[in-house]
Amino acid sequence: MKEMDAELLRRLVECHSTTGDEDEVMAVMKEAFRDCGLHTASLGRYALVARNGKNRGAEPTVLICAHADSPGYIVQSIKEGVGSVVELGKPNVEEGIDVPVVVKRGRLKFKGELRCEESDRFLRCDEELCRGDRVCFEGTLREDGDFLKGPFLDNRLGCFVLCELARSLDWASGIDVALAVTGGEEFTGFGASVLANHYKPDIVFCLDATYVDDDQEIKFGHGPVLTVTDKSVALGQVVVDEFTKLCSELGVDIQAEIYNYSGTDAVAFPRAGLTGLVFPLLMPTKGNHSKEEIASRRDLEAEIDLMRKLCGNQDALVRLKAISEW
Repeated sequence: MKEMDAELLRRLVECHSTTGDEDEVMAVMKEAFRDCGLHTASLGRYALVARNGKNRGAEPTVLICAHADSPGYIVQSIKEGVGSVVELGKPNVEEGIDVPVVVKRGRLKFKGELRCEESDRFLRCDEELCRGDRVCFEGTLREDGDFLKGPFLDNRLGCFVLCELARSLDWASGIDVALAVTGGEEFTGFGASVLANHYKPDIVFCLDATYVDDDQEIKFGHGPVLTVTDKSVALGQVVVDEFTKLCSELGVDIQAEIYNYSGTDAVAFPRAGLTGLVFPLLMPTKGNHSKEEIASRRDLEAEIDLMRKLCGNQDALVRLKAISEW
């Protein structure tokens, strides 16, 4: 990946990070933020926030967030050495075959095999299993032309965008931008809830993953996807039109999706009383929550480019803030 830190993305994909056990991703993110000279603060074990101390209070204030966890499993019971696991989130596993997985217990990791049969999930491992062991896919990133392939692209890509912004934003511009990583998006939603109750920005950009969708003409290589409606957001046409116009002026193509189900961390902010606008900007992918998700490097580059341009342009942010109320 030219101009992007490909090794950092590989490190993020290799992390074992199920809901409530996001330590590995959070450690990588904290290191990346601090290497860029940002100050970090943990909101318990729910969110990590990075800021530049010089610009606090400058308006409009901006928050860009992404979640650290991916769907996985936890060992519920063990019988004759075979573990029965329950889902944390909604992992996408093919039934009737043995799927290689990584079992984690604290800092220890073991290789195992997971088999799904209708409503049952069975785990076998060479090591003795314990109740509470965490289970996820093996984390390996591959590049195939323009495509990135591997598990956990939802939402290690969003985390990667935050890291790229940490090292490339013009922190001397005077704009107050906070970068935040949340836990628990895939299962509890607690991370974004805690974040939203501690930080009240004027504008929020929520980075996550979505689906390639032929019916809606959501395609690879056509830029990030703005969610107009789903269970977590409902943007009015005035807002969508202004945001789309602004992206065009900045020279970045975006796509738009419309659903009445599913959702992202975006829901936490209005529930916490935030009056500012929340823009979910998602990466189109295939194989969501599976052992091999697929995304386009061009879309990733476009999202980073858009965030850089928006967060380096106070006039653009003022325009977005202006449409946040009737």
